[in-house]
Amino acid sequence: MKPMKYGVVLLALLLAAMAMVPMVSADETLQSSVTTGVDTDLATSIALLNVKDIAAMSPDFSSWNEATVTLSTTYYDLQNRKTAYAFSVNVNGDYEGYILVSATKENYPVLELSHGKLPNEMPEKKAKSDQIADTFAGEKGFVSASNKPIYLGGTYFYEKYELTNSNGKKQMDIYVDQNSDRIADISNVTSAIPLTNVRVASTQYQQQKDAEIAKQWNLQIFALNQGNATINRALISAQGTVYISGVPNYAWYLGCSPTAAGMVLGYWKNHGYSNLPSGQTLISELATAMGTSSIWPTNGGTWPWNINSGIMTVCSNHGYSNFNSYSYIEDPWSTVTSEINAQRPFVLSMYHGGTATDTTTAYGDHSVACVGYMEGSTLANRWLTIQDTWDTSRSHLIQFGNWWSSQETYVRP
Repeated sequence: MKPMKYGVVLLALLLAAMAMVPMVSADETLQSSVTTGVDTDLATSIALLNVKDIAAMSPDFSSWNEATVTLSTTYYDLQNRKTAYAFSVNVNGDYEGYILVSATKENYPVLELSHGKLPNEMPEKKAKSDQIADTFAGEKGFVSASNKPIYLGGTYFYEKYELTNSNGKKQMDIYVDQNSDRIADISNVTSAIPLTNVRVASTQYQQQKDAEIAKQWNLQIFALNQGNATINRALISAQGTVYISGVPNYAWYLGCSPTAAGMVLGYWKNHGYSNLPSGQTLISELATAMGTSSIWPTNGGTWPWNINSGIMTVCSNHGYSNFNSYSYIEDPWSTVTSEINAQRPFVLSMYHGGTATDTTTAYGDHSVACVGYMEGSTLANRWLTIQDTWDTSRSHLIQFGNWWSSQETYVRP
């Protein structure tokens, strides 16, 4: 297991009902926006619109202004329903990345985009999956055939294989995990994570998320209908880019959660709380206060509910009992951005987080420091700016919601 894992077993139980599930809006007028599928024509238009939007917003994607998009992969769930469309982004005939668009209005329109490649579209990954499936089939006297690419959100990418006997009669299906390069126990997968046929109880959180998803779809379709020329900007909140400067970018030490929290407290040390230590001394104290383990559940593992209490303990130990730290599950965009607007960095803990826009390695179960956000100039495209404990040279952008579930831990003196 990777060193950034922070307690996947109990975290899965804690967050199991919180992400990538059918959304039931509290507003009946939005029902039609969240209950229908998305055809390839609409998905293609949305992909191109969003490619142009990020090109206008981010210098890292400026070349995408001249890009075209081509449907490369259609993904499915375990019930053979479409979940996402992957489009390759090409500039002057050269591959420049991908954009992943939801195949259902039950989820955010744009699920992920990156300069990298999707696991199943890497030839070496596909060859490895085929080899694993062939070996397994051969041991049972069967023949394997690749059937469908599976996407269940976050890092849940699989290749489905149908195994047949010598007479061509189907015997069973197997699923090769594209991230771990091994055959997945689907029974464990379905019991540990929510799939797209699982409903959650109506809660204030769910209603907020329903409304956000519906709003994004409405904005996307409105933009297409207007030719992306005259967008009603009153519909779009927190438009633009906000970045908190002065947050130290620490390298992973003892665990991702204490390292991310160390960045946040390192910021406050330079904003009037000079008694706080810095660097590895601060991270070490946080790891102790959070009960970060070097043995179990994995090296550097922290139970997510210990993050906020650990932060307050360290602050109190250095004479700052006024600090409060709060953890919430899957806070909506409006709350997350209000925290950044108030110039308060926070800890974002992702459960099965996807890739940043400039990387090919998924974050998985990982805590990072959130230091800003970017929202598209014409659409409700949303990215968070993070310092990920892996790369101390720069921050990265990750699509908001590019994870199965998340916990936000705020720090407020």
